[in-house]
Parts: sequence; C-alpha cells; structure tokens
Amino acid sequence: MQPETEVLLQLAKGLAYIHQMGLVHRDIKPQNVLISFDSATQQVVMKWADFGFSKRVNERGTFTMSDVRGTYDYFAPEILKLLDEERSSENEVQKRGTIQSDVFAEGLVFGYFISRGIHPFGSSSYEIGKNVRTKKPSNLPNRNSRFVGKNVRKKPKASSSIMMFTLLKKRNRSVEEIEKLIKEGVNINAKNRREMTPLLRLAESKNNSDNLVEIVSLLIQHGANVNSVDRKGKNALLLWCENHRQHRNKSFLEIINLFVANGIDINCKDKYGDNALTLLCEHYKKENLIDIIQILIQHGIEVNCKNNDGDNALTSLCRHYEKENLIDIIRVLIENWIDINCKNLSGDNALNSLCESYEKENLIDITRLLIERGIIVDCENGDGDNALTLLCEHYTNENLIDITRLLIEKGVEVNCKIEDKDNALILLCENYKSENLIDIIRLLVENGIDINWKNENEDNALTVLCNYYKNENLIDITKFLIKSGFNVTKETRDYFQRNYDEENRNEVLQLLNPHK
Repeated sequence: MQPETEVLLQLAKGLAYIHQMGLVHRDIKPQNVLISFDSATQQVVMKWADFGFSKRVNERGTFTMSDVRGTYDYFAPEILKLLDEERSSENEVQKRGTIQSDVFAEGLVFGYFISRGIHPFGSSSYEIGKNVRTKKPSNLPNRNSRFVGKNVRKKPKASSSIMMFTLLKKRNRSVEEIEKLIKEGVNINAKNRREMTPLLRLAESKNNSDNLVEIVSLLIQHGANVNSVDRKGKNALLLWCENHRQHRNKSFLEIINLFVANGIDINCKDKYGDNALTLLCEHYKKENLIDIIQILIQHGIEVNCKNNDGDNALTSLCRHYEKENLIDIIRVLIENWIDINCKNLSGDNALNSLCESYEKENLIDITRLLIERGIIVDCENGDGDNALTLLCEHYTNENLIDITRLLIEKGVEVNCKIEDKDNALILLCENYKSENLIDIIRLLVENGIDINWKNENEDNALTVLCNYYKNENLIDITKFLIKSGFNVTKETRDYFQRNYDEENRNEVLQLLNPHK
C-alpha cells in the first residue's frame, strides 16, 4: 500500500468512527485535519478536528437540517442544491441531512492531498460549485480522477457497523473478522433500523453455528450491552428463548448461562408482557426444558408473570409442550408457587389447555396432580367449553374413559354446551374412533348427559355417529342409546337412509324403525 494511501486510510477510519458515534461533522475540509509526524518512527498520524458544526444523527445517519453549515468549497451536491432552492422556513425545518455529505467532502479532501494542495473541482469557488453540480472534476490526473470520482459520485461504502451486521447474518461467521472489526473500533452497541444491536441480532439469528458461544462471549467481553432491547422491548435473553431454530443448538443452555452470568435482566418483559419463562413454555419443545426453567427460577425469575393474553407459564406450558416429562415441569412450577388457577383472556385455565392440546396417555396423571393441588375442575371458557368438552373433542387415547370418570367424580359439569351448542356426547361421537366408545357413552349417560341434545345444525348423537363412526359396533351403540331413551325421529331415520352405507346398513335401519 502506498504511504499516502495509508495516511488517508486513517482519515477514512476516523470519519467512520465519528459516524458510528452518532455524529455528522458538517465541516470536512483540509484545514480541519490535524497532522503529526514522529521523526523517530517516520510515522504520520492524521485526525479530524473542529466539531463546532457537528450534530447528532439517528440510526439511519440522517438529521434535521434547518440551515446550511460548513465551507462552500467542500459542500456536497445536495448541500449546493439546498442553497439553490427557494424555500419557505417551514420546508427548511422539514429538510433532512445525511452523513453522505461528510463522505463526499472527504473525497474532496483526499483529492486535495493527492494533488498536493489543488482542489479537484476547480481553482475558484464559482468553478468548484459549477463542477461539483455537474460532477466534473477538473484538476486531477486520470488515475486520481477515477479514485476521487468514486468517492464523490457514489454512496459511501458500508460502515464497520454495517459490516458487523452483515457478518452476523452469515451462516459461517468468522470470529477473526469480528475481532478485526472490534480492534478497528466498531461501535459494538450500534443499532440497525430494527433497533437491533449486534448481540440482539445474534440472539434472533436463525443460523446455527458451532462458534456461537465464542462470538457471544467476544461481544460481551468488548462491551456489548446485554440489557439492550429492540423495538419490541426484547433483550437478548427473550429473543434467544423464542428462537425456535436455536433450540436445536447444543449450546442453547450454555448461552443462557452466559447471559445470566453477565448480568442480563432476567425479568425483562417485552411489549407483549412476556418474560423468558412464559416464552420458553410457549416455544421450547425439548425435554431439557425442565433444566432451563430450574436455572431461571434459581436466578429469581418472576414465576407468576402473566402476558397480555393473560397466560402464565403454566397455561402456556399445558397448551404447547408435548413431552411426557410435562408432569415433572408442572410439579416444579407448582413447588415454586405458580398460580395454578390462572385463567387467560379466553377463560382457559391449565386443565382446559391440557385437555385441548396434550395427547400422551399420562394425561390422567397430570390431571390428577392438578386436581390434588387445587385447580378448578369446572372452568368454563369464553366459548362455553370446559375440560370435559375439550377432552371429548381432542383426546383420542383409549384411557379417555378413565379421565372422563375422574373429571365427573371431581365435579365437572356434564351438560356443558359450547358456543355452537355441541355437548360432550356430540363431540365424543364426532371425534372418538376406538371401540370402547360405547363404554364412554354409557358413563356419560349414567351421569345425566342430555342424550337427545341437538346442536345449531340440528345434529344429534346418532346423526353424528352416522357420519364419523365406522366400527361394526355402531349397532350396539345405537341399541344402547335407544334403550337409554334416545328419541328416534323421522328426520334421524331419513338421515341414516341417505348417508349410512356400511355393511350392516339394513340391520341399523331396521333398528331405527319405530317400535310397534
């Protein structure tokens, strides 16, 4: 690299640093360059000076501009355009300047030094202004003209902050490149347009890499603010906890420990009211969730945080977590005084959420645990569902009968009806396919279910069975319902006549004939 280019690089890095600090200089010119020379080392050091016209800029590098500041001979084209226009004072207030004007002026300064004191666009202010407007340098040899022309005609290259964000987007991030930017003075807490610092950007990244712990440690060691938040109020811990892609990362727990060890606000809540615990219970699906929850509890996380939807960790967990160790996690939350009867804005408590979403056979053990710890069994949500209707609609394992019996014993309302007027019997006949359906129906009938109930579509238990139940023992179920007082109407017989075409069709139709 040529010596003159080396010293000019110092100015380029200096201006980049000024912009990273959120400032625009507004008076870049040769007279504002400080030059020192060390005779012993033969090293030249160049720095920018005179910040009298400097101003704060936003994250996009722009600022409000009510008047023009600086030196005419080093104005960028957009500044000259401002001087050319006739504007009202209102328009002046609304005008915005940009750091790109600094970069243009820097290109002029480079040309001035390369040409040994000659302005690249002319010898007089008039000539300079005219040539800048038309983008025609007049005092540079061809080589220098091409060099300076690139600086004054094009947008500036990405700053080191932008380079940092670009690096963090890559699938294979280089620790060495990140270290190099840090050594060059990158603003490690700079924010992009989404109010993301490099650490926040890393926490939400979908790219899984083996050196993620090393990069996070590097950023924190060099001053990354672990408690920066994005525009949604999420710190790095919240972003990390809801990042589905990183849940497969073998270092997921290690990075949580790293955040906690470096003083992250463990009780940070985003604008939706979620903390790390509620987000984990909603999004994390692996069996070591229990270990992560225990770490957060040990470090003082608010166990009873409720988000804007009214969900706490328990209701979210019961709706979203599918592993068989769910019962162990629930036990941990209960031992740490979770509100077991928390109801979300939809009116569901943990038992409702569980009966709607959980499909493992140990549902009965979890249900028993919640009941033992005092959960309200007959909780009716905004749609009119309770645990029994949700269970009959969604649960398909053969021990459904045992869970149904338990709920009935503990006081669930058997004749609860949901918004579209289905009761537990109709929901059961529509969704349950195993042959012990008859035993569950018998249990409901014995406990007073309205056997003749119709929904808003005029469907009853038999018409629903006609549509959805294909096992041979349909005839036995039909016999039981009739024996138990089911009112077989002409509409029901006609419905079977039109829609039922199984092998035992004639036998079923004969059964539905009115009794003499």
